[in-house]
Amino acid sequence: MRRIKWLVIGGIWFLYWTWEIVEVRLGFKTFDPEHIMEGVVKLFLCSGIIYFAFRLIERYHQKIVSMKSYYENIVENAATGIIAVDREGRITTWNRYMEEKYKIKRREVMGKNIFEFFPLIQTNDIGQGIKTVLNSDKPLIIDRVRHKTKRVGERIIDFKIYPLKNSLGKVTGIVLLNDDVTERIKIEEELKTKYEELEKFSKVTVGRELKMMELKKRIKKLEEKLR
Repeated sequence: MRRIKWLVIGGIWFLYWTWEIVEVRLGFKTFDPEHIMEGVVKLFLCSGIIYFAFRLIERYHQKIVSMKSYYENIVENAATGIIAVDREGRITTWNRYMEEKYKIKRREVMGKNIFEFFPLIQTNDIGQGIKTVLNSDKPLIIDRVRHKTKRVGERIIDFKIYPLKNSLGKVTGIVLLNDDVTERIKIEEELKTKYEELEKFSKVTVGRELKMMELKKRIKKLEEKLR
C-alpha cells in the first residue's frame, strides 16, 4: 500500500512536468516562473490530499485485516466443526476441528463441491438439510445422524445448519456446525447397559436375601419345636 501511494504521487508529478515541458517545447506557452511556482503549490496540495487519503485507506485496511484475522482465529480454534458452503455448493471454510477429527486437510476440500467430495451426503439427512436451508432461508437442526466418513469410519453427528446472507438479505450460502457425539453416545449406551446389569443383579440379590430370611424363619421354628 505504501509503495502504491508513492507511485501515485510520483506519477502525478511526472505527468504534470512532462506535460508542462511538452507545451513549452511545442510553443503552446512560454516559460513563466510564476506559473511554475503556482504549479508546484498545486502539486504539493494535491500530493498532500493523496497522501492523507492513502493514510486513511491504510488504517481501514489494517482494521479490516485485524478483524478478519480475529474472526478466522475464532473459527479455527472453535471446539466444534465449522464448514461454510456457497450457493453453488463449494466449500469455503474447513476449520481445524474438521481436519483433526476426520483426517481431511483444508487444502483437499477448499473450493470443492461438497456433494461431489462427499457423495454419500446426497442420500442422507445432511445433504437434504443443506438444500433445505439454501432454499428455505431458515436454520435447521439435525441430531444423531449416522454418517460413514471417508477416513474414520461411521460417526454419529449432531448438525446445525444456518443460512449465510448478504446485505440485501439474499442467501449466499450456509454455515454447517458439526458436533461429533460418537464417543458420547458410546459412553451413554455403555452406561445404560451397566445400569441394566446392576438392576438385574440387585433384583437377584434382593431375591436371595428374601429367601435367606425365609429360610432363617423356618430354621428358628424348627428349633423352637425341638425345645
